[in-house]
Amino acid sequence: IADYPFTYSQAKYIYNITLPESLKVIGESAFSNTKITSITIPDNVTYIGSNAFQCSTLESVVLGKKLEDTGIYLFSYSPPITMATIDCSACENLTVDGNYVYNHNTGKLLFGIYENADGEVAFADNVNYVNPQCLMTRNNDAGKVVTSLRFNKNMQLLEFEGYATFNDLFPSLQNFVVDAENPYFSDVNGVLYDKQQTILFAYPRGKTDINVTMPETVTRINNWAFAYNATIQNVSLAKGVLTLGESCFLGCEALKSLDLGRSLVKIEDYALYDCYNLISLTLPPTFTFLGEMEGKSFLGNIEFLTFTTVGDISINGSDYAYGVTINYPCVSGLTL
Repeated sequence: IADYPFTYSQAKYIYNITLPESLKVIGESAFSNTKITSITIPDNVTYIGSNAFQCSTLESVVLGKKLEDTGIYLFSYSPPITMATIDCSACENLTVDGNYVYNHNTGKLLFGIYENADGEVAFADNVNYVNPQCLMTRNNDAGKVVTSLRFNKNMQLLEFEGYATFNDLFPSLQNFVVDAENPYFSDVNGVLYDKQQTILFAYPRGKTDINVTMPETVTRINNWAFAYNATIQNVSLAKGVLTLGESCFLGCEALKSLDLGRSLVKIEDYALYDCYNLISLTLPPTFTFLGEMEGKSFLGNIEFLTFTTVGDISINGSDYAYGVTINYPCVSGLTL
């Protein structure tokens, strides 16, 4: 089945599907927006594409014998489906472990549905690869929240493009806990770093500190790292930080002060989106690149943010020399 086989207007009239036994691959969004309530995946299917059942009315699925891998967002926005109604009993390559399914040959987590998860979420030692975009959470019980996420000694993160980060999935998350034997990641005060602590990967959304510092070894703030944290007000970057990743402070509405250190070179797209209380930044002499600023997308509804620097600068690929003032729709006074 090819990617996007049905238009939205067609999908909403599809109530039943019988798949041929010869089928080997199911493409992206194959059954999204359909009205099917159950489906049996043939035994020869080895791959199911991203969003395959997104926004559907699917209640139950039987997965086939040879399934090896799936894309992301497999069952997103399909509220009837639960782990209890996903039948993996015939699967030769897959193991069900509570709230998630993984390939026990490759160690890759394929998908997970966390309903009313509480306390700590952890993964089995033989789960090696996790993409947050493969997980879903549903909380019908307001008293149950995930506050801690544990990385086993083998766990790695697969590349992903933001949006469904761990902070999205677990908004009350306060701590990352990493096994000391893990060769890829470490934690400091509940914050997730790489093993060498040169990359700050994720700052828990539910962490309530007002002031934030970090190890002096850090050189990059990863994409979406602090996104949506509601309490941080003052952040001091390590002196050697070179890059603020895309959307790294997205939605940090309480942020008032951001010390950019001595080495910052680049602020990537949308890094300060919706940081309503941040009104000024002093850029170090090393700074050369400011990311996308179309309309109000970079700074949200901030009407005035002054940047001060002593060097040449590139904004969204265009070069400007020191002393030039540029006015953007979202920034009424940008001083360079």
